[in-house]
Amino acid sequence: MYFRETGQPNPGLVSNGTGGTPGLIVSGVAGKRIVICDILSENNGSLGTASAGTSTFAYVVSGSINLTSPISIAKGESVYANSSAGDVTITYYLED
Repeated sequence: MYFRETGQPNPGLVSNGTGGTPGLIVSGVAGKRIVICDILSENNGSLGTASAGTSTFAYVVSGSINLTSPISIAKGESVYANSSAGDVTITYYLED
């Protein structure tokens, strides 16, 4: 629970990838949820929990998105970007 203890995301939990099919950015972990703190996107697009960024939970714009409130994903779910998002980098932490 690094984020809760310090108020800062764990710098070791950064993942990047390219949107598309499948467009996997962060692979889910059984019994843990991914909590996204920051998003950096090359283009406008969306993030979702299914391949190619379907099951959308967030729309992203080109550039850096410093979230004022983290986005929590359901336990065991992965994070994907759709093809229009281009290259995406996410800062996140894992929570029980």
